[in-house]
Amino acid sequence: MKLLLTALCAGLLFAGCASQKNSVKQSEQQNAAEKEAGQTLTQPASLPGRAFNHSFLNESHVGQTVTISGLLQKTGTGFKLTEDYKMRSAVSFILTVDDKDEALNKALLSRLESECSVTGTLTEASSKWTKKLTVTSVN
Repeated sequence: MKLLLTALCAGLLFAGCASQKNSVKQSEQQNAAEKEAGQTLTQPASLPGRAFNHSFLNESHVGQTVTISGLLQKTGTGFKLTEDYKMRSAVSFILTVDDKDEALNKALLSRLESECSVTGTLTEASSKWTKKLTVTSVN
């Protein structure tokens, strides 16, 4: 009886581990497919409940669309959005906005010094903690 129970527990443990490996593998494959297709980057499924920032973005992600949230501030010549601004892991995005797009500029000005989300195209990611983004919309 003990042998049967031990074998059953070992089988369940093995099946659970195999299932988790498949889930992680599928998630990695999906992320790779999204990168190739130039789709929007989202929070990795392997990080539920953990703080998430875009410090992982690098030059290979340039040209992709990302949505970021954080504290919007005015700089001397434009805007800066700081993700995780209360943490040591803060990532700053220098925002580029078309001067002719008055609606987008007004939307950013109305959200100064508050938390907001912006969507745009990543234009530079040479540093882990500072990136550049061309804004396409303010959420």
